[in-house]
Amino acid sequence: MSAEMIKKYFDGADMPLNAKELSGFTFLFSQYKKLNKEWDLSRLTKDEDIIIKHFIDSVLPSKLIKIPKKILDIGTGPGFPGLPIKITNPSIEIILAESRFRRVDFMNMIIKELSLDKAVVYPHLVNEECSFDVDGIITRAFESANGTLLRVNSFLKKDGRIILLKGPGADDDIKDLSDESLYYFELENDVKYKLPYIGHDRRILVFRKTKEFKKTTYRIMMNEQSEFKNQITSPDNKKFKDIKKAIEKGPSKSGLTIIPGKKIIKDLMKTGMEVKYLALCDESFETDPDLISITEKLNEESKLLILKKSLFSEIEPSKMPFLVIDTPEIEQWNYKISKGATLVIPFQDPLNVGSAVRSAVSFGITNIILLQSAASPYHPKSVRASSGAVFSVNFFEGPQYEEIASVCEENSIPIVCLDKHGQNIRRFDFPESFLLLSGIEGQGIPEDLKKYSVSIPISENIESLNAYAALSIALYEYSSRPKS
Repeated sequence: MSAEMIKKYFDGADMPLNAKELSGFTFLFSQYKKLNKEWDLSRLTKDEDIIIKHFIDSVLPSKLIKIPKKILDIGTGPGFPGLPIKITNPSIEIILAESRFRRVDFMNMIIKELSLDKAVVYPHLVNEECSFDVDGIITRAFESANGTLLRVNSFLKKDGRIILLKGPGADDDIKDLSDESLYYFELENDVKYKLPYIGHDRRILVFRKTKEFKKTTYRIMMNEQSEFKNQITSPDNKKFKDIKKAIEKGPSKSGLTIIPGKKIIKDLMKTGMEVKYLALCDESFETDPDLISITEKLNEESKLLILKKSLFSEIEPSKMPFLVIDTPEIEQWNYKISKGATLVIPFQDPLNVGSAVRSAVSFGITNIILLQSAASPYHPKSVRASSGAVFSVNFFEGPQYEEIASVCEENSIPIVCLDKHGQNIRRFDFPESFLLLSGIEGQGIPEDLKKYSVSIPISENIESLNAYAALSIALYEYSSRPKS
């Protein structure tokens, strides 16, 4: 009965099977049905689902695109799409990668009983440390496109193909590709189709690898000829002592700012920022071509530092690379403001400062006044929380928190404060130019500023919003208003 059903569904999908193929699928179907519950092979249990979603949906892509001759199926589970592809394309060589031992046993049994030549099971997870001699990769519902491209980049040779079997949301996969993936791969084919009988939308994304993979390891080699000019192994090294001082005393007192994180480093280097050092941890490695290019350039300029692991951990425990720059100077505020909103930051927590700056930049605010109690925007936590946005605004050093009301009155500067007892912000007309000030957590705003306050309506079940959340909402409200 199962053979007749399988033949009927494949014929109806315009993919007729020859006798050997039908025999193979019949055996695969019977063993799957027999062992599925005990061995937890897959969530599909209905006969029609097994045939359509496991068998036909595995074979159909091979009718729409060319399958490489030597292929690795990552996250194949009990063998899908790999086993159906092999049954209908006996000449290909295939490696079925799956780490769950019951599914491994199932596939090995199928391969043996069907005498599937040049089909082997790899009973482990596939990662960038693996080595496979294949022309292509195929995977179904395993992870994001970007994740798979980065996972296989180290071993897939140039001109190899990656075939991703996706659903209708594949546009998000394409949109979320990293710079590294876009450097090494190009989208060669994008095929949309519907699964026969049930009409589910499917997508095949085929990526071609366009460049050979490059990996640079940053290793201290004091007794050998090293390509790296600055290798730091002693805590007495002056450069290390200067960097450690920046962590202990902060950016203002030390005169140095630490900027951790690969993405921030890449973004800032594109702006032409003047850099003192880029520090990397001993035995770290890099595969991102942009970062490799940055390290090569800075090494030539003697600005690349390779730090001994124990020393690096004193500065950046997460082992992320970091830039060191001279702390930007912050001008004294001259009690003048430009058109639009100027943000006033009172926060003493650098995380809140960085988050506030990130929101401000998101809503087009470029001028920010830091009250004297505020944390430095160039503290590493501020830099990280802002995603580097602290380097794209104009900062000014303002008065004490308690003095801001009198300063505004003396200089006729409109100020808008956020307070839960203020005027409803939805009915408030923002001035053409003004300062926007948030209260400090738990403290609110001084009494003499409450007459300038607006509030954000919230549920009576909540006493108040935290200061950063209120500030973000107020910035959104202001930015969404039509400007004259």
